[in-house]
Amino acid sequence: LIFVGGYLYACAGKNRGVEIYTGGPKPDSDWQIDDRPAAHRITHLEGNRFNSPNDIAYAANAIYFTDPRYGNRDGLEMEGEFVFALTDSGVRKQFTVTRLIDDLVRPNGIGASPDNQTLYVIDHGDKKIWAYSILEPDKLGEAQLLNDLADLGGPDGMTVGPQGRIYTTIYGLGVLILSPEGERLGFLETGPQTTNCVFGADGRTLYVTAERSLKRVVLNTGVDANH
Repeated sequence: LIFVGGYLYACAGKNRGVEIYTGGPKPDSDWQIDDRPAAHRITHLEGNRFNSPNDIAYAANAIYFTDPRYGNRDGLEMEGEFVFALTDSGVRKQFTVTRLIDDLVRPNGIGASPDNQTLYVIDHGDKKIWAYSILEPDKLGEAQLLNDLADLGGPDGMTVGPQGRIYTTIYGLGVLILSPEGERLGFLETGPQTTNCVFGADGRTLYVTAERSLKRVVLNTGVDANH
């Protein structure tokens, strides 16, 4: 999930959509989500319901999300597992949905570079991580292979640090740190069932979901790849 412009955008896999709630930073207080139903729900493209939206990112005035399907595949309406963009017209949260990537096996984790120039996507099905130049909010450049992670068992979720380094979870092991060019820089051992990670507001605290728990890793100040 992500906060953008006073709204919370959340992938609701079981509801097969992206749900949008009012919420965000309040004056002199912590982040707050309003206790009310979703203000908007995006569930279809061209009459076909999404598979089960999984991960989400924001860059260049667009919301990007992956739409794989794990487990039971009954009732699928999409012809594959894709990556989509949501662009907002600015009028009553009217969104345009665009299918951006259609040649991955099972897209899962997604993130964007701090300069909003590059979109990173994990193909859990093919155990690779790809990079795409963001040409326009709803248009990407050609795919560039960032790293093949099959030797580690395959990636799951991801986040991008303030310095542009990429943190991708390896389900049975922990969190792998990559440079923006795809070089392997280090590894954080967080245990089995490591599924996703995200930075806190300080830019140096990494929160990791693993072993049915939330873990915290504090990295060296200002250097998000050293630990």
